[in-house]
Amino acid sequence: MNDTHPITGAYIVVENEANLIDIERDARVDVGDGKRDDLEPHFHEMQATVYSMETFNLGSDEWDGTRDREGWRVKGALVGQRVGGELIGATMSEVAPGSRLWPYHTHYLNEEWVIVLRGEPTLRTPEGERMLKEGDVVCFPRGKDGAHQLSNRTDSPIRVLMLSSMLRGEIIEYLDTGKVLAKDVEDEDVMFARPGPTVEYWEGED
Repeated sequence: MNDTHPITGAYIVVENEANLIDIERDARVDVGDGKRDDLEPHFHEMQATVYSMETFNLGSDEWDGTRDREGWRVKGALVGQRVGGELIGATMSEVAPGSRLWPYHTHYLNEEWVIVLRGEPTLRTPEGERMLKEGDVVCFPRGKDGAHQLSNRTDSPIRVLMLSSMLRGEIIEYLDTGKVLAKDVEDEDVMFARPGPTVEYWEGED
């Protein structure tokens, strides 16, 4: 199944994972003196438990897709979808040396956080640039004050986990180029363009 993450862009291929199954014995079973004859009557009480809570390891190399664009080379894993998240989005990204994760941008509906898992990414915000280190956490608030970009200026790949709220109807502004992406409640693009001249409210309505 192909899918597009509302934050990182349309380069992800999603693959389903099977549920984990654990065989456990009912804790209420009385095993008597431990002889085979005492145990056999209780075997029917063994049951298979299907866990609905999935697990994903942030140290793994399980990727859902890659972006192979010069200066923007990234591997991505849709962690939120893999663990069944609904209200919080999570994407793990590994950025190649000399590449950037995405253009400088801001969100007007959703708050984002970044957690550095590996390496030393360079963070750009309205306050300037600074280098982050493993274990650092940064929150990007909504609006222009939360504009951000992560890049890798080191000789080794960097790995980050991006978290976000998942409110539909997002508006994303790319401040370096003046482009605006507006989405509807189904996460479909309404427009992706540079704003033009202001129009009058009733223009073309008669």
